[in-house]
Amino acid sequence: MQPGLPILVVDDDPDALSYLDLALRERGFTTRTAADGIAALLAMESELPALIVSDLQMPSMGGIELLRHTKQRWPEIPFIMLTVAHEVGTVVEAMRIGASNYILKPASPAA
Repeated sequence: MQPGLPILVVDDDPDALSYLDLALRERGFTTRTAADGIAALLAMESELPALIVSDLQMPSMGGIELLRHTKQRWPEIPFIMLTVAHEVGTVVEAMRIGASNYILKPASPAA
C-alpha cells in the first residue's frame, strides 16, 4: 500500500460502511467511503486509493463490476472483496478477475 493514499471502502449498507470506516481509522488509516460502485469510480477520478475494500452485492454497480472497471483502468490497485458465506462461488470469479483477497461478512477486525 502506498503511504498517504486512502483506503476506499465501498458498501451500500450504511452500518457496515460506518463500521469498516471507523475500524480502519482507529488503526491509523486514512479512508474514503462510497455507497456503491458508481460512487467509488467517481471518487477514484479525483484521488486514487491505495486499496479498495468493496462489498460484493450492491445496487447500481456491484463489486464484481467495480472490480472489472478498476482492474481495467488501474490494475495496480489492490482490491479486497467483502462477501457473505453463501456468495463464496462468486468470490472465485472475483479472484480470477484480479481481487487480491476476500473477507467474509460480518467483518470484525482482530483486537
